[in-house]
Amino acid sequence: MLITNIHQDFEGDTWFPSFDENQWRKELVMDYKKDEKNPYDFTVYRFVK
Repeated sequence: MLITNIHQDFEGDTWFPSFDENQWRKELVMDYKKDEKNPYDFTVYRFVK
């Protein structure tokens, strides 16, 4: 699965369900710094079972 972690706190009422990261191999896909098109830093991870 691909998960994007946006480095900002947001209010909300729906969240991705928790999962045991120890059962997955976590790979860094992209580490992105904010710019004129994206107002927040974010990181994309690939989790492989």
